[in-house]
Amino acid sequence: FSYVGFETQEVEVGSRTTIDISMGGAVELSEVVVVAYGEDSRRTLTGSVASIDDAVINSQQIETVTRALQGTVPGVNVIASSGQPGANPTIRIRGQASIDSGNDPLIVLDGSPYNGNLNTIPTGDIESISVLKDASSAALYGSRAGNGVILITTKTGKLGKTTVDFRATRGVSTRARKMYEFVDAETAIRLEWETLRNDAAADGQSTPGQNATDGLLRRIGYNPYGDIGSPIDANGNLVPGTQLLWDTDWEDAIFTNSAIRSEYNLGVSGGSENIKYYFGGSLLDQEGQVAKSDFVRYSGRLNIDAKLTDWLNASLKQSITSGEQNNPPQAGTAFANNIQWIQTVSNIYPLFRRDKTGSLILDDAGNPIYDTGDDPDDTRELNSRRPVFSSANPVGQTQLNEALRKRFLSTTNIGFEANFLNDFTAKTSYQLNKYFFDNFVYTNPLFGSARTVNGRIRREKDITTEYTWTNSLNWEKSFSSHNLNVLLLGELYNFTFEALNTSATTLPFNGLFEFNSAAEQESLFGSTAQERIFSLMSRVKYNYDGKYFADFSYRRDRSSRFGPSERTGHFFAVGGSWLISEEGFLSNSSLMSFLKIRASWGELGNNQIIDGDITVDADGNGQQLYFPYLTLFDTGFDQPGISGIYPAGLANSSLTWETVQTTNIGLDFGLLSDKINGTIDVYRAVTTDLVTAATTTISRGIVGNSIVENIGDVTNSGIEVTLSGDIISNGDFNWNASANISFEKNEITNFPEDERISGSKRLEKGRSIFDFWIRDYAGVNPDNGNPMWWRDSVDADENIIIERFTTTEDWDEADRYFVGTSLPWARGGLTNRLAYKGLDFSFLINFSLGGKILDQDYSGLMHGGRRVGEQHSVDILDRWQKPGDITDVPRLGTELESNSRSTRFLYDATYARLRNVTLGYTLPRSLLPGGFIKRCRVFVSGDNLVTVFGRDGLDPEQALNGLTNSRSAVFKTYSGGLELRF
Repeated sequence: FSYVGFETQEVEVGSRTTIDISMGGAVELSEVVVVAYGEDSRRTLTGSVASIDDAVINSQQIETVTRALQGTVPGVNVIASSGQPGANPTIRIRGQASIDSGNDPLIVLDGSPYNGNLNTIPTGDIESISVLKDASSAALYGSRAGNGVILITTKTGKLGKTTVDFRATRGVSTRARKMYEFVDAETAIRLEWETLRNDAAADGQSTPGQNATDGLLRRIGYNPYGDIGSPIDANGNLVPGTQLLWDTDWEDAIFTNSAIRSEYNLGVSGGSENIKYYFGGSLLDQEGQVAKSDFVRYSGRLNIDAKLTDWLNASLKQSITSGEQNNPPQAGTAFANNIQWIQTVSNIYPLFRRDKTGSLILDDAGNPIYDTGDDPDDTRELNSRRPVFSSANPVGQTQLNEALRKRFLSTTNIGFEANFLNDFTAKTSYQLNKYFFDNFVYTNPLFGSARTVNGRIRREKDITTEYTWTNSLNWEKSFSSHNLNVLLLGELYNFTFEALNTSATTLPFNGLFEFNSAAEQESLFGSTAQERIFSLMSRVKYNYDGKYFADFSYRRDRSSRFGPSERTGHFFAVGGSWLISEEGFLSNSSLMSFLKIRASWGELGNNQIIDGDITVDADGNGQQLYFPYLTLFDTGFDQPGISGIYPAGLANSSLTWETVQTTNIGLDFGLLSDKINGTIDVYRAVTTDLVTAATTTISRGIVGNSIVENIGDVTNSGIEVTLSGDIISNGDFNWNASANISFEKNEITNFPEDERISGSKRLEKGRSIFDFWIRDYAGVNPDNGNPMWWRDSVDADENIIIERFTTTEDWDEADRYFVGTSLPWARGGLTNRLAYKGLDFSFLINFSLGGKILDQDYSGLMHGGRRVGEQHSVDILDRWQKPGDITDVPRLGTELESNSRSTRFLYDATYARLRNVTLGYTLPRSLLPGGFIKRCRVFVSGDNLVTVFGRDGLDPEQALNGLTNSRSAVFKTYSGGLELRF
């Protein structure tokens, strides 16, 4: 018997038709958790480890397994910053430990490091996920554990007869949050006219209204009222008899009404004392919210554990995954980005070409022709062009272009375990991961970014090979009340990445996808990266009388990423715990059934050296540097007839990994025979030797003019609290609830530069990486409608006398201030699980308290006429229009800095989201036909159904830096499913 969040129980049925089961919470009753290079009991842990099981993972409709951690594990932040199917989330464990280097945690799959895309791991194959958050639990991963470690364990065979589990879900997805509301085409025309009138009046023109009327069509380039001249008269009114011929709803034209999601999982498990097996197969098909946006994944897995002799065991884990992701642009400022287009291009511009009467212009086949903003036709004034995104059409480009990513992953793990001399266990395992990545992009020659080159084909092919060979010897011995466990390990890790990128142009006609059809080769680029790490490790665990526990971990890494003198790193941790509830003064307590205090300290490393200035990969991540100690050279393919090389990056032979010193103090407790359980952790992690890109002089002749160096320190500290309990537990009704909350602080504690200003952020000692440093909006001058910002009173030496002393209408003159942070002061989640006879019900709410979002998307919609032909939010209707108006929305005008970066667009990021709700029913065995079906459960589920947030049009799950960037919103999914066991 199993329900989400409850301990699975197996009971012999026999001839009974009614069975009473009392089920406890799964998380609290689980005695064993997966830790570094093995398993451990929760009672004996000295470090901070959190875990979730497959029931929690499968309760949500997700493509990437780590998304199940959001709201369920304190201290773990999973940002689904894109609704693109198959997109990887951003994961942070206990904050951001680095400024310029990578902050992603180490992913370990079945005991070996995993560099593949997380969307290649099917959720149906996962047995559990463990999160290692402190040095004591993660020290054995050494130079790669500074950002935390996530251990993913796949399912294995179970002793007994063959069991077949089948799970099918099908649902429909829509946007979890609506977009901003835009003005209609008629209002947009009036706003364009008013902008021109205000500009003319500000310039002292005698007839500003007539000037606006005369210049209106020259400004916008189109006339959605047909061949009547300007539709707005000199007084700002519609000319009598005018009729709007089109009012394009770009959101409706680009988005699909719903996206279908289907997932099927099959698991076959069984075995005897000599051999156990598990076979898993899955299919996932997730459509996106934009046409030709989807993700399809096929996977198969075979795990076998065999007992070869009384002392020798063997295991084989083999998986194959194939995935395809149609990926039209979804974020950033890419040309004709679909989301960006909706938020940018006004409704006054048509989707299809139209004549003077508003009728569609058809091609020879009778199909409407996409309007690209630069094709001459009868609706254009002065043969003008659309002033925004000319030569483009989002729907046409999506239909004609191709953006397909294919991934193929094969993982093989072979292991042997030998038990000898009673107390010794030797293990060896070899894991080989092979990734193939194919990114194909076709850009049509008819319109869009490749029109001027008559079409473009671009292809990137990557092959990644990594293997890990691990050997260990474990000795476990008890001497009376003394218990000792000694583990020695040696590990060799090898990573090789090979990439080939090429692009070609000049295609004879649309729809040719092969390179031999292109007349011009545009670029050809190849690269190879390699990393090798040789590690020696040891761990000593000791406990006395099952009450007092201590452990010591050490790892020595020698990494090829660094120069010869800096390749060796030493990482270690010590931890201890006291099981107070085993002492005589508490052993008979009716209230306190379990009480343990623990503490740990140690040093971890971070070797993710990132250079985001040079290039990014296909997923938009910064480029990893594998040879920072060498001067890198590049060749000039684009130099016609000239061969040669040039330096592309400066060497730093003294560069080393970042070091993270972590202190953790924890308290674990159980009350009332463990019906209520809780955990409290207090931590402090100090990152030293920050790897940061330092600016060099231009005279050194290096592209990018920067060099990576070890400079600066960052401190992350916080508190994590988890509380869970079996509120009701009897034969008919069971109710389990859990809640968690984490508090986090980030501070730059050492920074050699006086400051570093980058966009909306200013890095300096004593501040947070996430602090905003922007101008402070002071409202609108009621006399003239101009925006105002605060500025300081300063003396002759520019020393501040009084902050925010006066206002200015010149944005450039305004001063910048620290005005908040994108880092919430608290995050957490609440889970409830209820079961009554055959019914089960569960829900998960996650929340974030505090922090700020700088909404750049909304600021673009409040441009106030600065941008010709662009969308306006309906909030522009609250603008200043005459002297004496009291409002915070400035007047319209092309010369105003109305929407420039300031606190006007800085909003509270507090939100709560109903992450998942599930209602299921397990049919009685008496209703199942034939007896071969052992279990049948039907369920309905919803994900991201409700979001409580103070801003309409904005999804609160944005990037960690708090900046919006035309991203897709996460999905709201309604689904139903069936689970069968045979």
